[in-house]
Amino acid sequence: MEHANARNNQLAFDYALFMIAGSYFEKAVCPHSLWERKLSQAYKGAKTDTQVRMEALCIRYAEVELLPTLPPEIWKQEVSVRLIPTTDGKRTVVQFVGENFILRLQALYRGGKSRVFHELWERISEGEGKCA
Repeated sequence: MEHANARNNQLAFDYALFMIAGSYFEKAVCPHSLWERKLSQAYKGAKTDTQVRMEALCIRYAEVELLPTLPPEIWKQEVSVRLIPTTDGKRTVVQFVGENFILRLQALYRGGKSRVFHELWERISEGEGKCA
């Protein structure tokens, strides 16, 4: 059985990823949802030093993996944000939807071995995309 604190830390890490990655866009709009509130509460409930580590990992990922490798024009767009819980409800897929792209991010919280992953999809129609 999963420990409640580990699950809350995962949700807090998802929230940190959503907030940090979203700050790199011209504007990121996220409709308020129950899932967003759940992530926010988990983040607020995390210890301060845990929050700082999560934020630092997200910033490092953005600056080392995202900014140098993704087309610079995507960061100049207003994007809509979708927070999609995985089917087991233990993690979140964070999607930033722009004019012609969908950036999908996922975080995996494992203390010092935490990781972030991304995929950039070409947006082919409203709500649909294919891996770029």
